[in-house]
Amino acid sequence: MFEAGLVPDDSGVSEGYRFSVVIADCDVVAVRSCGELERDYLKLLETDMYRKPVIPLGLLPPVVPDRTDSTWDDIFEWLERQKSGSVVYAAFGSEAKLSVEQVRRIAVGLESSELPFIWAFRRPQSMPEGVDVLPEGFADRVGARGIVCEGWAPQVNVLAHPSVGGFLTHAGWNSIVEGLQHGRVLAFLPLMFDQGLNARFISERRAGVEVPRNEEDGSFTGEDIAATLRLVMVEEEGEVYRAAAEEMGRLFGDAELHDRYISEFLSFLSNYKG
Repeated sequence: MFEAGLVPDDSGVSEGYRFSVVIADCDVVAVRSCGELERDYLKLLETDMYRKPVIPLGLLPPVVPDRTDSTWDDIFEWLERQKSGSVVYAAFGSEAKLSVEQVRRIAVGLESSELPFIWAFRRPQSMPEGVDVLPEGFADRVGARGIVCEGWAPQVNVLAHPSVGGFLTHAGWNSIVEGLQHGRVLAFLPLMFDQGLNARFISERRAGVEVPRNEEDGSFTGEDIAATLRLVMVEEEGEVYRAAAEEMGRLFGDAELHDRYISEFLSFLSNYKG
């Protein structure tokens, strides 16, 4: 999970090294978080680990932008035809490079879940344009139940739509905030860096569930994805996760609270003497 951040890149040092130097040499650390979510961890950073001021910025939930681009009209017309809270949105960010096998297992999971879905799909680097990376017959079997958007998708707008109930995500912090601000229950498939820690943190609060993984090599199956999605989206025993996500949505989506954190941070900067 952390290997990518510890291996030197073209600069000759790793991202982890640069991160540690920045933390060591700065005067103040600002964190995209809030006391209502993780007060104890913020205190731990400040007093025991960084030993310098740690200022929460709030969760910075994004404002849902107005849709002025007709490019995505088909997606939102499709969403309008779906039942409230029934759709899974699947996306795995832009940094992680999924392998062909991982992409195919995700496809199997979305298909086998029998849930309506929108998938922001990124082609593996090893597969050239024009070569079908998805399982043979996938599009025919899924039919109108699923939409595959290759490349970019308007994630903030999609997650805000009332037909979306769940989010299959790599557990990047930005994606978690965007999902939970609307109370969407999360299914986690962490891939790199802090994503595993993020997934465990939110899973402890019952607002999401990790897809089961092989503890030796981190592999997963399409069946495990399907079972996790059905658990958090439709099964009776998953109601506890749906309720927790809705409850956390009130915190993550509280724009007034998070604006107040920004104001307090600006006040801190104005008065900071170093």
